[in-house]
Amino acid sequence: DSRTATYLGGLEAFAISVYSEFIGLVDQGKIPTPSAALTTLINTANAQHRVHLNAWNMILVGDRRPTVTEPDPGIAGALGPMIQEAISVGVGDATVSLEELLASNYVTATPTLALAGPTSLAGSIGVVEWQHVAAALYLLNKPPIPDAFASDALSQ
Repeated sequence: DSRTATYLGGLEAFAISVYSEFIGLVDQGKIPTPSAALTTLINTANAQHRVHLNAWNMILVGDRRPTVTEPDPGIAGALGPMIQEAISVGVGDATVSLEELLASNYVTATPTLALAGPTSLAGSIGVVEWQHVAAALYLLNKPPIPDAFASDALSQ
């Protein structure tokens, strides 16, 4: 479970990095300021990703493993394309892509966990990721319904 907790913690660190980049691009005037509602979603999601990272780190501390402070190296390379998407199509669509990536990885990772605590944590966080997808879709005036069946199609 520690290996999966490290990976999922790295995904949460990745999300924090992406949202920090989005906020920086807006502050620098490199991308348009999103609507107040989308800004609230981004700030709320970013705060929740910090809570999720802390939860995974608590699992790792309990297992006497190093905590996660940086994105998983296997996914860190996706940061550039995610930022380019925000620049080219907007923060809203990039938010959907980011959250779908996270949710998809939770679908893949959750069944690999053996212990009840980490399994429950992954399941509950995965649902939150899909909620982020639905909220972003709604704010983009798109049907706020992610795929009818959870998918791991975007899993890394």
